[in-house]
This record gives sequence, C-alpha cells and structure tokens, in this order.
Amino acid sequence: MKKILIKTPIWKTQSIGIAEDRMTTHNLEIEILYKTKEGERLYPDTYTISRFKAMLYPIQKIKNHIIHIIPIRDLRVVEKNLV
Repeated sequence: MKKILIKTPIWKTQSIGIAEDRMTTHNLEIEILYKTKEGERLYPDTYTISRFKAMLYPIQKIKNHIIHIIPIRDLRVVEKNLV
C-alpha cells in the first residue's frame, strides 16, 4: 500500500488531488496533514482508496501532471486496531 501525504485539501470542493504518477500500487493510503490554528488536524484519520476507483474521478492537468480530484467523503477511513 502506497502512503500519500496531502498538505492541504481543495477547500472549494472538499476534495483532494492525487497525481496519477503517484498512484503506483493497487491501494492508496492517504493522510491529510492540514492543521487548524489550534494545531489540531482537521482530518485526523487515515483514509484509503483503490487505484482503480481513484482513476475514475475527474482530472485536472497541472504542470504536465494529471491530477485526479477525489472528494474526501468518498475516501474510506482505515480502521484502527485498539490494543
């Protein structure tokens, strides 16, 4: 599983952008690192999406990269093991 770190979400659409060339495995693990003024992560969970599903989302071309725009609500939260 490839871990992808997102610095800031796309606020207008409440989504994230992932470059196609970063999707190198079948499953993607995503963390959104953005923090509020208080220092708390706005999206503290770890999310997952399959490469196949991610490739179905609309694209934008930015600086010779193809970026897929994925709504945060469509990401699946990774269950945490409580020990």
